[in-house]
Amino acid sequence: MKTQLLSDNCRKAIGFLERLSEPGESTGSMLKRTFPPEVYRYDTSQIEILSTLISDVYEQTIQPQLGMSVKHARILESIGYADKVTAAELAQYWEFDKMTVSRAVQSLRKRGLIETCPHPSDKRRIALRLTPAGHVAFHHEEAVKARFLNALSEAITTEEMRVFTDTARRLIDHFRRVKEMLG
Repeated sequence: MKTQLLSDNCRKAIGFLERLSEPGESTGSMLKRTFPPEVYRYDTSQIEILSTLISDVYEQTIQPQLGMSVKHARILESIGYADKVTAAELAQYWEFDKMTVSRAVQSLRKRGLIETCPHPSDKRRIALRLTPAGHVAFHHEEAVKARFLNALSEAITTEEMRVFTDTARRLIDHFRRVKEMLG
């Protein structure tokens, strides 16, 4: 029998799962019953709300300028940064379902922004790359995104943004490990 050493990150993910399964006293039951409940200020619902708001505002920003949804822009951007990426890799990174990626790829292909090509290291796989028109759209999307991120300096400082993105990255990595453990 092999002994397997667990990293601190794996132990944290396991601890998280164990805490989920243990019945505990709900802090919500001790708070005044109003909507939104005070407990929402201190739980993951804030992340969901922030994600929805950022996506909605970004969608309203890029839709008129690029004529595409945020998900389409993310796919285009990813292909622009990582030429010859596969649809499966895009789905995995962005946590999109395969159907969403498939539809976005079909739409971007119909618009002449991306094309398929053999994968450089595995000829059985299909990779995606930008067309010349796709490169133009990609650079335009980069400029729109840069303006959006620049505008965030009205709400938070550069240091606050760094701390936020570092924390978000740690949480993303953590929940990907948890998701993997859940199967």
